[in-house]
Amino acid sequence: MGFCKKERDEKMINHIISLLSDYEKKHINSYIYDGDLESALHLIQESKYILATRFHAMILGWVYGLGVYPIVYSNKSLNVMNDVGYKGEYTLISNIGDVSSEKVLNYLENSFSIDIIAQQDSSKRQFIYLDNFLN
Repeated sequence: MGFCKKERDEKMINHIISLLSDYEKKHINSYIYDGDLESALHLIQESKYILATRFHAMILGWVYGLGVYPIVYSNKSLNVMNDVGYKGEYTLISNIGDVSSEKVLNYLENSFSIDIIAQQDSSKRQFIYLDNFLN
């Protein structure tokens, strides 16, 4: 699933697919987000697990209670992982060559979802002071 055309997600998806065998390609579906939020969220919700290279993919995987394997390219993701107490495995994008697909798949097949209810509840209160000020 590509989230951002501006950052060339679609180009990278096509590149990754080009590296696959014909057999593997038959088992791959790609999706480029085009503004249809309901369709994209439904697709994520119906997923078995998420290999997340995008911050929002990681968050949405957790929201839907899916196993998530983050591939981290920014401190933003690391900070949120720390904030929610994520103790699972992940890979820094700079170390992507050091991780095997077998290791990632094994982790995802045996992973756990994390409880982010406390963060969801606190996020509902994040603008309370601004709302009070504006009202």
